[in-house]
Amino acid sequence: PPFNPSDQRFDQSTFAGRFCRMILECDPRLLTYTADEMRRSKEMVLNYTSMLEHLPDGMTEREMHHALWEAQRISSSSLHPDTGDSIP
Repeated sequence: PPFNPSDQRFDQSTFAGRFCRMILECDPRLLTYTADEMRRSKEMVLNYTSMLEHLPDGMTEREMHHALWEAQRISSSSLHPDTGDSIP
């Protein structure tokens, strides 16, 4: 789906949507990202309109939406929402 930072990636009114969300939130790979990768992900989410307007060469809009959803998943799982500090 198109990226919207204030919306959910999957339809939360269905079991399948809630299931997909929980599978992605419980992904153990989220524990392996470095602090730099977390910060870059957060900056991608904050600058999403600019990133969608100026796609890198060779990247489709659909691929950018997917990259932004992944960046939001990484940053929301590893950075405190109020302070921005990394969560150990």
